[in-house]
Amino acid sequence: MTRRVLVINPNSSELITAMIASSARNALPDDEIEVLRMTDSPEGINTRADEEVAIKAMLDHKVAGRLDDFDAIVIACFGDPGVPELQAHTTRPVVGIARNTLEYAASTHGGFAIVAASVDAEEIMRNLVDTYDLTDHCRSVISVGIDAASLARGGRDHLPAITSRIRDLITALDNGVESVVLGCTALAPLAEDLEAELGIPILDPVNSAVRSIVS
Repeated sequence: MTRRVLVINPNSSELITAMIASSARNALPDDEIEVLRMTDSPEGINTRADEEVAIKAMLDHKVAGRLDDFDAIVIACFGDPGVPELQAHTTRPVVGIARNTLEYAASTHGGFAIVAASVDAEEIMRNLVDTYDLTDHCRSVISVGIDAASLARGGRDHLPAITSRIRDLITALDNGVESVVLGCTALAPLAEDLEAELGIPILDPVNSAVRSIVS
């Protein structure tokens, strides 16, 4: 039976929305995936203030009344903004890509590192690790020092710098990192190239979270 999955991009970037759609549809190619972006949100979600605006946008977007029309809802932002707020409007599961992917990384690979976009986002990632009780598995949280919108616009131009940043992290931690979770949806298109270059699992959280719906 074909599943209907709603994937919500809490930011307003068309580029990031296209990246999210590609990851989600690659995860479940035989199912119906609808992807929405929040046009009243920031172009990228980098701070707590951005998250608050995004949550308000999701609740004001009149999507709450449609949630029960889907088999599952995925919030495609690594801070998991709005998960409890939307869950209050539906009996369908509302999945946050951060919690889903971090728990998968911990249970499957053991020690993981998170690579965020901007420096501001690092605090959000560390708080998520604490909230989800995964401190024993998280080896490090770093950023590439580029905000999400700029990452999306730069595309593969950023790949060499990001590869070097992650390689330095792995080396510094003396192989304590068994997988790397990409803590920004704008990094997702680089996952396969990073994994091939670095030789360890690189987890695209949108793909991981959407795939988990059928597991």
